Amino acid sequence: MIRKIMGLVCLVAVAAMSAPPVMAQEDRDPRFAGLHAGLSRSLARADSSWSTPGTVTGLDMDGAGGSLILGYSWPLDGLVYGIALDMTVPGAEGLAGAGCGGTCLARLDRYIALRAQIGQRVGRGHLYGFAGLALGQFEYARAGLAQVEDHRTGWLAGIGYEHPMSRGWILRAEAQVMEFGNRALPLQGGWSASPGRVGLIRLGFVQYF
Repeated sequence: MIRKIMGLVCLVAVAAMSAPPVMAQEDRDPRFAGLHAGLSRSLARADSSWSTPGTVTGLDMDGAGGSLILGYSWPLDGLVYGIALDMTVPGAEGLAGAGCGGTCLARLDRYIALRAQIGQRVGRGHLYGFAGLALGQFEYARAGLAQVEDHRTGWLAGIGYEHPMSRGWILRAEAQVMEFGNRALPLQGGWSASPGRVGLIRLGFVQYF
């Protein structure tokens, strides 16, 4: 799944680099630097596991959501450095019945991340990589058990590409992976649940000020 996600964002980046820019005269030399903010649509895929003595049930979580990002970047020695606050509601959830003693639900409800990035101009665009720390909220529920929230810290890493459009808008495509560890959360009835790796792609727009 992660290979598919990274491949998709690379295809988006290649298509954007090969497309003729639709730009106003005053926007012909975007700097990809300064204070910026943006919105994007995200697609997420994750895995989780439920377990009880002698039984382990895996869940695949997927869904669509939205992201808001606010950051600042600056050019230095031919590179572009940046820091950003990323707030995302991925909407990723999954259900499992067999082996779970009933219907089990796992959901990545939201996460907030602080990340640093480094990039370089590629043609008229900007190719960059990023990494940082994330705080995620997971929810678990099972027939006959109360819903439980689980807040976890983890890491994230990914790649992105920005391409100039008209009126100062920048098209942005990103792919990232997150890891929140596999520590199990004890639940009622002798069950426990843990999150796994999360893959995310998103496409949206940012504005540099």
